[in-house]
Amino acid sequence: MMIIPLTKAINRRNEWIVEGCKYEERKDKKPVMAALLLLLLITSQGKSVVRSIGVNYGTIADDLPPATEVIALYKTSGIGKMRIFDPNQATLQVLKGSGISVIVGVVNNDLQGLATSPAAANDWVQTNIKPYLPDVNISSFSDNASAYINAIASFLASTKAPLLANVYPYFAYLSDPTDIKLDYALLNSSGVVVQDETGWPSDGGVAATVDNAGTYYKNLISHVNNGTPKRPGPLETYLFALFDEDQKGPAETEKHFGLFSPTKQPKYQLSFS
Repeated sequence: MMIIPLTKAINRRNEWIVEGCKYEERKDKKPVMAALLLLLLITSQGKSVVRSIGVNYGTIADDLPPATEVIALYKTSGIGKMRIFDPNQATLQVLKGSGISVIVGVVNNDLQGLATSPAAANDWVQTNIKPYLPDVNISSFSDNASAYINAIASFLASTKAPLLANVYPYFAYLSDPTDIKLDYALLNSSGVVVQDETGWPSDGGVAATVDNAGTYYKNLISHVNNGTPKRPGPLETYLFALFDEDQKGPAETEKHFGLFSPTKQPKYQLSFS
């Protein structure tokens, strides 16, 4: 599957955040789905975690603490779920035995090969995932769900549905502050709001303040823990991101999405449980 942007897309790190997009099936979807299924089946040893809130761990900065201290910060903060953007060996090593559930991302340069070649997907998993199992709790599907993966993947392909949505109300508000009210973007309104992986900057632009970011994160955690009328209960959500990253850009706000400063000081008083 490939993303066809209708308005604009922001390449943030190794992912596409798309405003106004549709998903279009490729004619050669069989190799794509074969590679996807292979990745899911081989990494099926992960165990589900009840907690709904996770935090992305990005490293585009030159002043961050070592990975060992990052793992300790996750634990002391009560954050049980992590998403990393590439199979960073140092991070995966220190995650061993931590009990933290981790989603491992694939860098853009590897996507084409994994999407078209089951052999490449297998090599990627053998190199980047298998050596850390079962000591690292890498999320996928559990063993007893493997029989359903084919049907689920086929359904997602036929409906052109994404597996994970990246939603940033801050950028939506910034692009149209007249029609998109700040209260709505901050989840202070009673309107319907849907989010998955998400964040709000604390500096560097219009409405990018510590107060607004803190309000957004507190309301978001409350919202996703309660679920929606059609899906009550916790919704799995990853906050962007753990630290401020001083080498991100080009927009100044890109440097200020952290829940913590590089010195590990929290910006906000949040409960992740």
